[in-house]
Amino acid sequence: MHEPLWQAIECGDLGSATKFLNLNDIEEQNMYDSNGQSMLHKAAQLGNADMLMLLLERTGAKADLVNA
Repeated sequence: MHEPLWQAIECGDLGSATKFLNLNDIEEQNMYDSNGQSMLHKAAQLGNADMLMLLLERTGAKADLVNA
């Protein structure tokens, strides 16, 4: 799991998330937290549409991604 990216998602820090994603590729197994919740679901749960769109665009995740 990429802690800085998860922190940016939880704080709604679009700038930090963008910088992190510009520097790192995210593998599918790193898209989930220890409870099996995906980054996409976390952003959606927090109501952050801009973060959700960023994650969809930059991670290559499918919009129909399910929690583990």
